[in-house]
Amino acid sequence: MWFWVDDETLFISDNYLNKTRRNLEENPQIAINGWADGKSYQIKGKVHFETSGPLAEKVKEIANRGKRKFPGKAAVVVKIEELFKGSGGQGAGDKLS
Repeated sequence: MWFWVDDETLFISDNYLNKTRRNLEENPQIAINGWADGKSYQIKGKVHFETSGPLAEKVKEIANRGKRKFPGKAAVVVKIEELFKGSGGQGAGDKLS
């Protein structure tokens, strides 16, 4: 589960990120691919974890919205540093910002 905070920040719900969390705590850099509006993007940035406060509470709320309940242990806050086109074809891999 991931959601935009603003144009430069997104958060990911830490439900079961045991190994990933250990890796990100050791090296707080992330590169992820996402799909939106029929296009693929690669997002790179720095992360930190929030286990209390408004974003952590938002993660818990979102994790418990559906039929299946998730733990929502923390908000993995990603500060976007680079954005690339992930879709194939012309411009694949181009830096967008």
